[in-house]
Formats: sequence, structure tokens, C-alpha cells
Amino acid sequence: MEVVEEKALSGSGKEDLAKRILRARRRLSSLRQALRPQREVISRLARGESKIVRALMLPYFRDVQDALTRVDERLQGCNDRMMVAFDVYTNRSAHEANEGIKVLTALTAVTIPPVVVGSWYGMNFRHMPELDHPHGYLTLMGITLAMMLGMGLWLKFKRWF
Repeated sequence: MEVVEEKALSGSGKEDLAKRILRARRRLSSLRQALRPQREVISRLARGESKIVRALMLPYFRDVQDALTRVDERLQGCNDRMMVAFDVYTNRSAHEANEGIKVLTALTAVTIPPVVVGSWYGMNFRHMPELDHPHGYLTLMGITLAMMLGMGLWLKFKRWF
């Protein structure tokens, strides 16, 4: 269990970590399900509800009952720890996915200005006054690069990079 928790916290061994956590939880659940009927039987015996058990044996059954209660509590604690490890694993995976999406979003934001300019000038209108300007192409390239640089700097300022 400690190994699974350590891997969940460190982020290593991601390939099979979810399977290992779920398998451990399933085993813990099976143990608890097997333990519950035993606890009920021992509890009845410890209370002296059975005529088979002599009063002299009741303290021993109470000891067994206490031990079964501790085991059940320990199993519940282990189950809780596995749930926390699974939550850490899923949160870490979601964070990594969000970081990837953040980079893709930033790249998209930086490339939007040239796409807009290209689509604007790709409409093939006959009368676009800036097309006849001697420095129209260089001016447009400069404006496009300035918009891209501005968007990149703004994203850098917002700590997206």
C-alpha cells in the first residue's frame, strides 16, 4: 500500500497505477465483506447469546470481537488511503492534461492574427486599396508579426508559458 501511495504522490509508474489502486480497493472490500459476518457471530457469542459458550469463555470472545473490530477499522483506513491515492492520481492526470491544453490554447491564440489576415486577404476582392500601395505587403507583414508578438507577450505576462 505504501508503494502505491508513493507512486501516486511522485507521479511515477502511471501506466498501471490506477489498476493497482482499484485492485487493492477490491481486495480490501472483499476482506471487509468476509469479516463482517464473522464479527456478527463473534459479537453474539461474546454477549453470551449462545448456550454453547460458557460464561468462563466470554472474555476470550470479547477479545476476539475487539480484534475483529480493530481489523475492520484498519481495513477501512486502508480503503480510505487507497481512495486518497486514487484521488491524487486522477488530480495529477487532470493537471497534466490541463497543462497540455493550455499550451495548445496559447499556440492557437498566437496563430490567430495571421489566420485572420490570411482569410481577409484571401477573399479575392477586386478593389482593396492597400494592394496598390508600394509597401502594403511589408506593412501587412509587420502588423501581423506585431500582433503575434503582442499576443505572445501578453500570454507570457499572464504566465501561460
